[in-house]
Amino acid sequence: MYQTIEEKIRLLLASPPEFLIRKENQRSRDQKSDRMHKKAHTSMDRSIRNSIQSD
Repeated sequence: MYQTIEEKIRLLLASPPEFLIRKENQRSRDQKSDRMHKKAHTSMDRSIRNSIQSD
């Protein structure tokens, strides 16, 4: 399905704002889950390191 740039712009301008808001919410949710993943990884790394040191 090929679209010209003009058609894409027209579609973007015609797209409802709640679609964009939903996308923004999704992005912030993704960032939160990324942060939680990082936290989980660092605590896991720490416990692994501690178990290695105790051996």
